[in-house]
Amino acid sequence: MNLIGVTNEALNTFEKELSNLLNSYSMENGSDTPDYMLASYLRNCLENYNKTIVMREKWFGRYSEDNGIILEDSCYASEDGPDGPSGSDVPAI
Repeated sequence: MNLIGVTNEALNTFEKELSNLLNSYSMENGSDTPDYMLASYLRNCLENYNKTIVMREKWFGRYSEDNGIILEDSCYASEDGPDGPSGSDVPAI
């Protein structure tokens, strides 16, 4: 299973560009791991996170098989809006 709405071509391009970005900042130096391996690892993290979210939403009955999206009544939607509750009792960040 890929990320919802993302083609294999886009994922492959993302991974290549991420590898280049990691290399341009020498982010692979800390672990002495080739940048393409780190990019592959991070891509797999995103894909596994997506799988976990889908499994959770299916378990809660909030996942639509027809279009592969999480339904509006998920835990992220509330009367207060997508950013959470509003009002004076909410601490400022």
